[in-house]
Amino acid sequence: MNMINKCTAMLGLAFGLTAAAFASATTPESYIAQYKGRTDIPTPIRAVVPAFEASENAQAKIAFNVDAKGRIQDVVVLETTDEVFASRVKRALSYWKFAPALDVSGKAVTKRVLLPFIYNAEESTSGLGLFASLD
Repeated sequence: MNMINKCTAMLGLAFGLTAAAFASATTPESYIAQYKGRTDIPTPIRAVVPAFEASENAQAKIAFNVDAKGRIQDVVVLETTDEVFASRVKRALSYWKFAPALDVSGKAVTKRVLLPFIYNAEESTSGLGLFASLD
């Protein structure tokens, strides 16, 4: 199985993910495309899912700031079912790139973001959920 298939981005909203959430897989490019043109939240320019394999499903809720230059800062694992998976998620985030959020005057601002990541053991795929601004 190639890396694109193994590291498919999947949509989900939070830890209450069911098997159905894993069925609607999309590529990282499609994930990025759904946020294109948004200015109210930091928009991903490059998304990388973690390389991970295990016999059990894993989930991690990650919070971080995206500063006015689009850089990720202050990464915190809010919840996880697997510490190794959470560590791999944090490593994958170091490769992400964002366009910063803009305020109503068009000035780039820092925003706090919540992003759930999931790993489906049955499919051997890592993915990410829809992110939300916490500000």
